[in-house]
Amino acid sequence: MHDYGVAGILLAAGKSTRMGKNKLALPFKELTIGSHSFQSAARSRLQHLFVVTKKADSLNWLIPCQPRVNSVPWSQKTCPDAVKGQSYSIKCGIKAAMDSRSEAVIIMLADQPCVTIALINSLILTFEWEKQLGNDILYVATKHNGVIQPPILFTTRAYPELLKLEGDKGARYLLKHKMFDRGVIMNWDDPMCFFDVDTEVQYRILISR
Repeated sequence: MHDYGVAGILLAAGKSTRMGKNKLALPFKELTIGSHSFQSAARSRLQHLFVVTKKADSLNWLIPCQPRVNSVPWSQKTCPDAVKGQSYSIKCGIKAAMDSRSEAVIIMLADQPCVTIALINSLILTFEWEKQLGNDILYVATKHNGVIQPPILFTTRAYPELLKLEGDKGARYLLKHKMFDRGVIMNWDDPMCFFDVDTEVQYRILISR
């Protein structure tokens, strides 16, 4: 029995090196970049949201959405080794998901502020449908123009491999492995859902749209 069905792992422990300042705190519309990412997850069909941050992150970039009846409960998970690369943040989130006995996770990036509730819910609904059919899958992903992009849903069968990631490798790296041929990939038409903000130029493109 699982305590949580599908949990979210929001990776928010990056160093913002290329931006030169905390990109998650940059204003975007009425909130911040990080808050938009958080808000989509918090209003989706997720059962819980783990926000993975680096040590001593005060969450001053986070402006939580207004409480609603269906808001997703969330908790902060500090990753002491976040500076070593993204894989350490992923492993921190996976361990939290394992402790909560989640049957799947959706790994999301906090610097993708245009990810929609619809995209997150599509990943969850596809996973639930495959489970009803009895299909033993390892992941559900979306792609645009032939390229798979986060967020990506991983089932419990993928957890051991996620825990083996090293350095700055992201979860998408695993999909190159032969064992990850058991998954579902959906086409997604909106390119802005996958737009991440790493540089000042990308930030200007974001706010211009």
